[in-house]
Amino acid sequence: MTTSYSIPYTTFLFIIILIVIQTQRDVLKKDYCNMDDKVDLLNMRVKKYFTTHLIHAGSFWGHFIPNILLTLIIGTLLETTVGSLRMFLYIMCSIFIYWPIMYLFIKSYREGCGFSSIYFSFVSIYFCLIALYEKSVFLQILFIFTPYLFLFILEFTGKSIANTSVSSGGVHILSIIYGYIVGLIEYMIV
Repeated sequence: MTTSYSIPYTTFLFIIILIVIQTQRDVLKKDYCNMDDKVDLLNMRVKKYFTTHLIHAGSFWGHFIPNILLTLIIGTLLETTVGSLRMFLYIMCSIFIYWPIMYLFIKSYREGCGFSSIYFSFVSIYFCLIALYEKSVFLQILFIFTPYLFLFILEFTGKSIANTSVSSGGVHILSIIYGYIVGLIEYMIV
């Protein structure tokens, strides 16, 4: 695991993409959010696989801004650890490989849209790598469970402070699992 300071180009690129897409949210949300197994149009279904991660449903202050801030913080931490190219590959693999496969298996209505399905994987990749390089077993266990603690805190905060009643907890857990898989692969190839 190499840690050197560099500009997190991939993180900044995706933040810019998210901001640009957010300006068109009302037009895009209707057609590109919320997976529904009853949709028969393959074209629409395929578009939803790939766009649901980039469009933010919900409030600007309660969903979009927190996602941008958390992507900036956690994305920067991870990108300075693994590099911009790998960070880009992890995001692309998540959107174009992992999530379409997961949607095939879970076969359920996917509520909501947003980049949190990606940045939750950032959390688990980062802490998985820290745990794998850690010598202390206690700290390894602590680092492995940190993404779930992070999820709990965000879910609690969202329900208590932002008054959100709908959560994509299942999607976030699948994102954490993806991050663990990527973290293990990263550890094995380095």
